[in-house]
Amino acid sequence: MRTAEFDRETVLRNAMQAFMTYGYNKTSMPKLTEVTGLHPGSIYCAFKNKKGLLLAAID
Repeated sequence: MRTAEFDRETVLRNAMQAFMTYGYNKTSMPKLTEVTGLHPGSIYCAFKNKKGLLLAAID
């Protein structure tokens, strides 16, 4: 299995900004891939899903 090759803090900061701007329901996976620079598979692998990404960003 590959290890994460991204700056977790930057990803979480950018995701949180998107959640604050658009709200949870209107923050789509395409928007999250745009703001984080990650592929959808990378988001799912690292955070399980959109909710997992939000919870990690809040934590």
